[in-house]
Amino acid sequence: MQATITARALSAALATVKPALPRKHVLPACQYVRLAADGGQVAVTSTNLDMAITATARADVGEPGIVVVEGRALTNAVGAVKGTPALTLTSNGDGIRIAHPGGTLAVDGIPADKYPPTLALDGEPVSLDGQALRRAIERTAFTAATDDSRPVLACLLFENRDGAVRLAAADG
Repeated sequence: MQATITARALSAALATVKPALPRKHVLPACQYVRLAADGGQVAVTSTNLDMAITATARADVGEPGIVVVEGRALTNAVGAVKGTPALTLTSNGDGIRIAHPGGTLAVDGIPADKYPPTLALDGEPVSLDGQALRRAIERTAFTAATDDSRPVLACLLFENRDGAVRLAAADG
């Protein structure tokens, strides 16, 4: 993988995926982020196994590829060169090398096949009014279970059928 991206764009993508990036996890691979460079963009993904978040940023991709690196270390490295106009990301074995005008940084990684799989969503995308979605969640979320002993009951079901989005939850 090789891509050139602005520090601001990469920093924004990392900030977007941060809520799914746990500090500690029983599966250490969840403390890593997946960078996939292809088609003029870099997609940054993090997961804590309960949720996954992907953010994309425009980039000049010289060589498509995937690298999985330690999330907090990458965030700190990008933060250290935040004012830099362009960063060149190059996969380096299981890690990444970040070249910038002031030097080079390295962030360790793991083999891409060790990163937990994330669900691929299928179906047609749906556009929703933010306020309407907020009201629907507020009217439904209180019925979801708060006990983690049965995680399936601590969720909301979003169903898109007949041109309408329906939400449902149950606690037992």
